[in-house]
Amino acid sequence: MTTYRSHQRRHLSAWKILRIMSRNIWASRGLIWELGKRDLFGQYKNYFLGSAWILISPILEVCFWLYLQKTGILKPGDTPIPYPAYIYIGLTMWGMFVAFYNAGVSTLKSAGGMLMQVNFPHEAYLLKQTLHYLFTFTIQLAMALLVLLMFGVIPSWKIVFLPLAALPLFCFGAAIGLVLSLSAVMALDVAPFMNFILRILMLSIPVVYAPAVQSPLAQTINQWNPLTYLVCSCRDLVIYGRLYDTVGYALSAMLAVVLFLIALKIFFVSEKRVIERMVS
Repeated sequence: MTTYRSHQRRHLSAWKILRIMSRNIWASRGLIWELGKRDLFGQYKNYFLGSAWILISPILEVCFWLYLQKTGILKPGDTPIPYPAYIYIGLTMWGMFVAFYNAGVSTLKSAGGMLMQVNFPHEAYLLKQTLHYLFTFTIQLAMALLVLLMFGVIPSWKIVFLPLAALPLFCFGAAIGLVLSLSAVMALDVAPFMNFILRILMLSIPVVYAPAVQSPLAQTINQWNPLTYLVCSCRDLVIYGRLYDTVGYALSAMLAVVLFLIALKIFFVSEKRVIERMVS
C-alpha cells in the first residue's frame, strides 16, 4: 500500500531524491535518446555554416584574447606553454563548466510545451542536455588536442581520467543551473544576467592568464574560488597529467557534491509548483 502525504517531496532526503531521479532517468532512457538525436541534428539546421560553428566559436574566442595579448591590453604573464595553446585548452575546459551550467538552467525551459502535454520525469532533460553539450565539448576537446600538438605540447596519457576529474565540475555547474532553471522560465532576464556573471567568473580563474599572477587581489580570488581548482585541474590533467592543487581540488569537489545534492532537492520539491505557474 502506498501512502501519500501533503508536501511529500519535502520530507525526502537528498540521497533518496538522487535514487528516485536515477531510476526515473533509467526508465526514460529511450525518450532521452530520441530527444537527443532530434536536438543534435536540428541544432544548426538554420545556420549557413551549420555544425561548423562547433569549431568556429572557440577559434574566434581565442583570436579575441590573442588580440588583447598582442596589443598589450592583456598581460597574461609567463604561461608554462605557448600562449595560444594555453588559452585554447583553458577556454575549452571553461566551456565544459558553462556547458554543465547550461544543461542545468535549460532543464525546464528546453522542454517547452512537453511540460504541459506529456507526463515524464523532468530530470531526464538534465541528462539529455548534458549529453548534448558533452558531444559538442568532445569535438572541441579533440580540436584543442590538435592545437597542443601543433605547438609541440604532448598531452598526458592521464587524459583518460578526465571524465572522472570533471564530475565535480558537472556537480557545481548543474547545481547552479538547476536552481536558476526554476526562475529562468518565469523571469527572462535571469539568462542574460547570468551570462554576464559567467564572463566575470571566467576572469576570476587563471585560464586566460598565467597561474602566477602578480596582482595580490587576483591571487586571493583565485585561491578562494573553487572553480579555480575544478577547471584548472581538468586543464592540467590534460597537459601535465596532474591536478592543479590536490587539496584545493578535493575540498572544491566535496563542496560541489554538497551543492549538487541541495540543488537536486530544491529542484525536486519546487518543479511542479513552477510548472503550475507556467500553465496559469
